[in-house]
Amino acid sequence: MQKQRLISWFGCCCLLFSYPIVKSFNQPTLVFGVLPLFYAYVLCLWLLLLLGLYWILKQEDETTK
Repeated sequence: MQKQRLISWFGCCCLLFSYPIVKSFNQPTLVFGVLPLFYAYVLCLWLLLLLGLYWILKQEDETTK
């Protein structure tokens, strides 16, 4: 089950990092007046990717105990 979740998570992340979606965030807009929208999107997506991986792997560890 963990392998299926990891493959699904990889597919979702690849979709979110695909060119058409990333291009839509490449606007000259600042988030909180400091960070360009593109960088905010990439950083938030990276954080989401790591948290999702942690959750998937942690959930599997708890079920095997």
